[in-house]
Amino acid sequence: MSLTASNEGTGKDYDPVPAGVHAATCVRLFDLGTHHNTVYDKYQPKLMICWELPDETMEIEVDGVTETKPRWVSQEYTNNLGDKANLRHMLESWRGVPFTPEELQGFDLSKLLGAPCQIQVTHKPTKKGKIWANVQNVMACPKGMAVTKPADEPTLFEMPENGDIEVPADVPAWIGRKIQDSEEFKERGVGAVPQDQSAENRVEQSDLDAANDQFNNDADEDSELPF
Repeated sequence: MSLTASNEGTGKDYDPVPAGVHAATCVRLFDLGTHHNTVYDKYQPKLMICWELPDETMEIEVDGVTETKPRWVSQEYTNNLGDKANLRHMLESWRGVPFTPEELQGFDLSKLLGAPCQIQVTHKPTKKGKIWANVQNVMACPKGMAVTKPADEPTLFEMPENGDIEVPADVPAWIGRKIQDSEEFKERGVGAVPQDQSAENRVEQSDLDAANDQFNNDADEDSELPF
């Protein structure tokens, strides 16, 4: 599966990322593979985008050493750039301009890695009463805004077109389980999903109810675009 567009975590509980607008940088892009939409009875390609928030930190243990690391927020999308697609609306808000017809024919999503933005986070309780930080909107950075280099090297996980599929060891376990649930992994997956507890709690996953709602929806000036 190509990343060209045409929930429960484990471990210690943390307070959600504060609601409001945060400076952010895209640091992870996960190809989640193809999943069955039970509402419309069809299969859809899914992806997960993670952003690092430099102004929100947490202490985690890495190889027995406690370190202070930036927190992340994430959002799951259907890999589609149709007129009504949530992914397209988000990316155009992030860019600040619409896609051209040529870009809509095949936009390389890996261009998002390392791109800065502002993220609007809202809080929403789940049916069980837990509060989740949700990515409500992603916006372009205003002119003159200082951009912080991300602490983590931006990386991509992409499903191989052929051959075995193995989830990398540094993928948070709850994201690994989503990859494992894909049709591709069921056919060609090998090995157990890694349990990277150091990464597990850094990624603030969006409310599952909201994610399910989203699952069912679906020149000089140019040089200033984030991607």
